[in-house]
Amino acid sequence: MVPLAAVFIALLIRCGFSTLVTKRAGGAEASFDSRAAWYVKALQHGDGENVSTDNTGPIVAWLPFSKVGSTTLRDILMERAVSHNWKVPESDTDGFRGSTPATYLCHAKGIKSDGPPKCSQEPTGSVILTDHYGWCEELKGARECQYMTMLRDPVEQTISAYGYFCRDCQEGLFCNVKGSDCPNMTIIEWARRHGNLYTRKFGGELGDLSLFDGYYVNDGWSKKDLDESAVDLALQRLQAENMMLLWTDSLDKADGEKTGLEKLAEAIDEPEIEKHMGMVKNTHSNHYEPTKREMALLKHLLRYDIQLYDKLRENKK
Repeated sequence: MVPLAAVFIALLIRCGFSTLVTKRAGGAEASFDSRAAWYVKALQHGDGENVSTDNTGPIVAWLPFSKVGSTTLRDILMERAVSHNWKVPESDTDGFRGSTPATYLCHAKGIKSDGPPKCSQEPTGSVILTDHYGWCEELKGARECQYMTMLRDPVEQTISAYGYFCRDCQEGLFCNVKGSDCPNMTIIEWARRHGNLYTRKFGGELGDLSLFDGYYVNDGWSKKDLDESAVDLALQRLQAENMMLLWTDSLDKADGEKTGLEKLAEAIDEPEIEKHMGMVKNTHSNHYEPTKREMALLKHLLRYDIQLYDKLRENKK
């Protein structure tokens, strides 16, 4: 057993003090979040080799979005990877949102100009994180690959992201940079600069990241226009046979259909994932209530994602 003091010291170094304490609205501080708990488990698990040596079978490429439940899902997948001791070689993974390289969940950022993409050697059944649609194509048929993403109502996602990242300055991604307009930016300006992220992620030409590139900068996408063709392309990709589409509102509970966790458990042959049903919850209290005028403007600015989301939900029925 690793001494408790050593665990905490290593934890502070590995994931930074900011991931251990999260601020609630009103300035109250909360204790360890679930991410820190998984890191402690990882540190206590030991430094053994990967349990699985097969890296030729199916793999899942997950394209995550902020404020849709991705942290919850990442925690669940982290616990799964730790239980299998699927450690990721540091040379084969990138940092996630500027963090140090992950130990148990591989992250492929950007596109490699030559050779196989990062994370392509992960064990069969792994779920890797990637920033761009096109990672599976980069494998060039070397192994079976399925995409996965999770969507939330675009207006709800925007309100939540604005409250969390900008208004409450969580994680320091938008407030602790020179020239930042947060936390004083309006929600309308936030939506103008950082909205329609689903269409931007899936509506660009394969290998072209320009539509989505720039989310984590102050100006966002204020100079990158969208049109209906991007919605059509995004719809086509999100309805493709190799896309596993999950929904925030049915991740762990659903009426008369499989939950998102059940779909994922079936896809990666990991029944234990289903034990997390009923445990999904948002631990951050940062809700912002737009005025009627703001809500009308939000719906106009987010019209591309709203159109995409509504069509996907309609086809789901």
